[in-house]
Amino acid sequence: MSNFLNTITKSFILNEAKTSSPLSYLQSLTDLVETIKPKSKRDANRLSLAKEQVGHLRRHFRRMEEKISHLEEKLNLLEEKKESR
Repeated sequence: MSNFLNTITKSFILNEAKTSSPLSYLQSLTDLVETIKPKSKRDANRLSLAKEQVGHLRRHFRRMEEKISHLEEKLNLLEEKKESR
């Protein structure tokens, strides 16, 4: 029974890793950056820059996902038109 549960757990974890999106990676990176405590002003400035860059990346990924979904919709419409001919 224990081996069976280990197998199920392993497959769940492996499949979960396959479905991770770039935004989920960015979210975990943001969480890590938020927990860092700077020890100097220089570290604080670097941390501030890192947080800003993560924000830019998040916006960029959202725009990319919107474009991808829009293009997928267009592709589906074109495929439907081709099939109906």
